[in-house]
Formats: sequence, structure tokens, C-alpha cells
Amino acid sequence: MIKMMGCLMIVLTGAAVGYLQSKRLTARTLFFEEYQKFLSELTLQIRYDSSSLERILEKFSDYRRLAPVLRICREKIQEGNSFFESWRQGVGKLSKDNGLLKGDIELLLDLGKGLGISDLEGQLSHLKLNSELTKLRLEEARECKVKKGKLYQMLGLSLGITTALLFL
Repeated sequence: MIKMMGCLMIVLTGAAVGYLQSKRLTARTLFFEEYQKFLSELTLQIRYDSSSLERILEKFSDYRRLAPVLRICREKIQEGNSFFESWRQGVGKLSKDNGLLKGDIELLLDLGKGLGISDLEGQLSHLKLNSELTKLRLEEARECKVKKGKLYQMLGLSLGITTALLFL
């Protein structure tokens, strides 16, 4: 009886691991959807509002997945750091729960390099480029979620069942 309970726990653990890996793919997709919306709204704010980046960032408090980045960025700007340095520190604090890859982080860091250092048209061009690259990342994340999401779930469950069978 105890052996059967142990095997059941192993199967459930394998299924949980597969499910968590699948959720990371979903989290990455949701992050890029929110980031794309953020870029669109940021472009509008920069184009039509002559406020500083710090003041503009205060308007984006409703972004759940970007909130840590924006909060740290605002704090560091208030301390006198450049926008790029502030943005870099904020991106560095992103949760691993977002499922972001190294290339994704580099894309986020790239945004900070072009904002606050050039004229209006330069910033808008930089935002447009970043937005186009983000669209590509978002499509990749969606495809990855569709292709690998169920695979991770089934692989975790299969691994759990296989391990449990080895113990029997």
C-alpha cells in the first residue's frame, strides 16, 4: 500500500513538473503581449506628451508583468541615474516566472539604449524597431506554446509513470 502511494506521488510530481514547464511558455507569451501593448502606448505618450520619461513611466502602473521593471526604473531615475542604467537594473529584476530567454532579455535591454538620448524622431524610430522585433518574439512564443505546451505536460506525466513503474 505504501509503495503504491509512493508511486502515485512520483506520477503526480512528474505531471506537476510538466505542467509548470508548460506554464512558463504561457507566461512568456503573456509577457510579450503586455510588452507589445506597453510599447504602443509608450510610443503614443512620447509622440503627444512632452513630459520626461520618468513622468511618462508613472502612467504605466497597471502593467502587472512589467510593474517591477517600471517601478525600479522610476526609482533609479529619481536617484539621478540615466534612463538606460535605470532600465537595465529594472530588467535585471524580472522574475524567472516570465519564462524569458536570453535573447528576450537582450531585446528588453535594447529598448533602454535608444530612449532618452535622441530627438523625438529618433526615439520613435527606436520604439518602432523594438516593436517590430517584439512582434516576432511574440509570434515565436505563441508557436512555442502551441507546439511544446502539451508536449511538456505529457512528457512530465510519462516520466512520472515510467519512474513509478521502475519502482514496482
